[in-house]
Amino acid sequence: MPSGIRDVLVVLVLYVVSWPVISGTVARLHFVWLSSGADALPWVDQRYADHPLLTALHLMPGLLFFAIAPLQFWPALRRTRRLHRWLGRAFMASGFLSGIGVLWMVVVFPAVGGLLTQVVTFVIVGGMLGFMAHAWRAIRARRLAVHRAAIIRAYALGLSVSTARIVIDLAAWLWSTPFLDSFVIASALGVGVNVAVAEVILRRPSLWLSGACGVRK
Repeated sequence: MPSGIRDVLVVLVLYVVSWPVISGTVARLHFVWLSSGADALPWVDQRYADHPLLTALHLMPGLLFFAIAPLQFWPALRRTRRLHRWLGRAFMASGFLSGIGVLWMVVVFPAVGGLLTQVVTFVIVGGMLGFMAHAWRAIRARRLAVHRAAIIRAYALGLSVSTARIVIDLAAWLWSTPFLDSFVIASALGVGVNVAVAEVILRRPSLWLSGACGVRK
């Protein structure tokens, strides 16, 4: 397959995988806008209505994170270095803000899955933020391969929430499994699948990303 077509397909696949969380975020923000201060909602929804500002702090930067991220894997855009840098800064800033927001939310909200969800969320988000900080230090030192590897790992962890949503939707469609019953298992699968795919990409980058050879260094 020509590298240009492959590059476009990679970006499109990333947007397809991101779509559940992008569309869900827009729907959730709309819901919070209409339901702020409401009561007698299902408890899963009531948490968002009770904390609209905290919800926005997480969801709005998160929406930017998922909108920008696939473009950073497009070699044609990376060749426009100034645009790539500014989008990269927006990607990292939105990731940090959204990550801090979700850590705050998981403490304030009654968490689906309880203490286990809280602990695992801190581990996953802490890992994402750690990789992003590592990527920032690496690019400041002009260690491009280290920067790319850290960004891919950070994005894989961030994208796991959308992969989990795909699993949740499939479980509901195939077996009518309620959201609360599938959430914990789907979240674990989302992280596991994304981490595995990221490591495969890092070990054979030339198969997936044009101009990404040496990304493991």
